[in-house]
Amino acid sequence: MNLKDKIIYGLKPYGIQHIHENEVELLSVFIQELEEWNKKINLVGTTDTERIINELLIDSLLPLKSISVPDSGSVLDIGSGGGFPAIPLKICCPDLLFNLVEPLDKRVSFLKQVIRSAKLKNIVIINDRIENVSSSLIASGYEIVTSRAMAPLMKTIEICGQYVKDEGILICFQGDEAMNLIEISHKEIEKHGLQLEEIKPYKLPGLKKHRHIIILKKKNV
Repeated sequence: MNLKDKIIYGLKPYGIQHIHENEVELLSVFIQELEEWNKKINLVGTTDTERIINELLIDSLLPLKSISVPDSGSVLDIGSGGGFPAIPLKICCPDLLFNLVEPLDKRVSFLKQVIRSAKLKNIVIINDRIENVSSSLIASGYEIVTSRAMAPLMKTIEICGQYVKDEGILICFQGDEAMNLIEISHKEIEKHGLQLEEIKPYKLPGLKKHRHIIILKKKNV
């Protein structure tokens, strides 16, 4: 089975079937670059193609099942690392402007190479810590803010919540303790004017424990 078929086969059980052929092609370009670079620098914790698809790619694209993607607008991904979830989401939402914030130079070099290889448009890499880049971000905030594996939930909300515009959403990726973490984080959620829109449990191939997508929406005040 070639890489494109593996991607289609992996996504299909999760109902992610609307992806166009050219998007599958670009996802395969991304994974090929990731595998090549991962031999030189530690981008993700596995070199196995099936695990990359099953544990990282599927995880990144599952929010598309739960949100209404706007026809236009902007996405901020904080702590982009090896490109999950930002690059797969960008490939499948090409009309949105993406800002990716990543402080590590080697990871930034990788992300820029992926952008060149996949010929992605309207995507900007900001090479710095999020605390230092407010002047480079959209002042009014973003329709969608994402962060995956950057920090515990409360810290993620503390860092990311301020960048969600009114009626925008913050997408968080969590493990099996998600409900407990939501309760612990309720003051931070309220502080940023957010409210729980959805919490979606799911299981990834080969993993015993459930994961959760948490979607927090900014109240229009």
